[in-house]
Amino acid sequence: MKNFAKTSLSLLAALAIAVPAAAQVDLTRYVALGDSLTHGYMNGCVVKYGQVDSYSAVVARSVGANYQQPLIDDPGLGGCQLLTSLAPTFSVKPSTGKPMNATLATPYNNLGVAGYKVADVVTKTGDTPVGLTDTVLRGQGTALAQAVKLAPTFVSVWIGNNDELGAMTSAIVIDGVTLTPRAAFKASYETILKTLQAAQGGKASGVVMTLPDVAMIPFSTTIPIYNITLGVPIFHKSGAYAGTPWRWTGSRDGKEIPFGSLVPLTASAVISKGYGIACGMLDDAGYPATGPLRAACDKLPLPEGSITAAGPQQGFVVYADNVVKIQTRTAEFNADIASLAATYGYKVFDTAAVFADIVKNGRNYGGITLSTAYLQGGFFGFDGVHGTSIGYAVIADEMVQFLNAAYGAQIHRPDLSAILFNGNTSGGWFPNGGVTNIGDTLNFAAAYWTPENTEGLLKVFGPVQGHPAISTDGEVPVPQLRPVIENQ
Repeated sequence: MKNFAKTSLSLLAALAIAVPAAAQVDLTRYVALGDSLTHGYMNGCVVKYGQVDSYSAVVARSVGANYQQPLIDDPGLGGCQLLTSLAPTFSVKPSTGKPMNATLATPYNNLGVAGYKVADVVTKTGDTPVGLTDTVLRGQGTALAQAVKLAPTFVSVWIGNNDELGAMTSAIVIDGVTLTPRAAFKASYETILKTLQAAQGGKASGVVMTLPDVAMIPFSTTIPIYNITLGVPIFHKSGAYAGTPWRWTGSRDGKEIPFGSLVPLTASAVISKGYGIACGMLDDAGYPATGPLRAACDKLPLPEGSITAAGPQQGFVVYADNVVKIQTRTAEFNADIASLAATYGYKVFDTAAVFADIVKNGRNYGGITLSTAYLQGGFFGFDGVHGTSIGYAVIADEMVQFLNAAYGAQIHRPDLSAILFNGNTSGGWFPNGGVTNIGDTLNFAAAYWTPENTEGLLKVFGPVQGHPAISTDGEVPVPQLRPVIENQ
């Protein structure tokens, strides 16, 4: 990330000047409820170097609050991803991390649990067999019950992401199975706010956070719907779609996936094997009749997820009508979050709007430009769903600004310098496994990723044989690529 070197030290240093918090908001006993985004989940796992920079921990540090978390030592739990190629492929660390402060006498201030849905906050007391939830709850009751025990002076609630996300990650959209019904969501959410309000003596102090549109995260947007297997978009020569690029072929009806559909990041594994290629695209491209792609075209459509007798079957395309269903349910959840917040007296931190703005405009800190582009934007980690330490810190910074505006407070904005310079406050950029053969991986990226991602990779790695350097006007020449499938 070459633009990191251009950082203005003076601007970042200015962020470190402490300002006392105003009396209107008291974060002395700050408690956060939520899911993996609160837990500090990063790159497929829970581990200290991610947790110490969870958004809530960064907020707590801004006011010097005593903020206890269920820290896990290296190598973490869940299998921390190590990037081995930009295809992308990963290896994982052993899931053998140990809790670092399991004997804490009180509940943790951070009660976010990876994988939680809204109902889990109210009802779940542990895992059978013992699992990640138990490292947070430790047999002391539900997350909500433990929050009450701490008599919080301030709370943040960011829960509900998994009530919508599962439909996108599995490419299976079934109400009541991968999408939580609206009525059930609202009932559990109301229990959370009603209980917290009572624990605060009937006077709410805290924020609830809306749910970002999962159709905007890199997991959903990195691979374009256009079939660019040959390295450049191939346009229809005739018919209803003349002049528009060919799209991947899907399994729903054996035709091109409709406009508005999404091809999630997991599809890269099957696309590289020739899935989704239409013979008509090869015809329009003038591709040789004996070329190797002919063996796959029209034979391996991108599968749509489904529930069968053998269990859930992973899908690799989310059709346009299902994208709308997910977005509609998310909008319903957010409307209920806002309504319940008003009923019980909590402020609404519109994380959904903040995230949409970051997607559109990025963020700049003293010359460091961050974006949501996969692998090179700085905001998201390897899974395309969860933040890096930098991403979480950006959310914390936005929350502090919101608290200052909503409560008339004077909380000092977080000192992001250590995270921006080192990748996290523990030191070092988020880990990788040593990417090799950059030329081949750039071939893959240019063939299967959206242009902004490929452009970013070229900026990061500079001139590579077969890949011209970025021109002075910032435009990226499109390399002529061999079909990746030839080497499968």
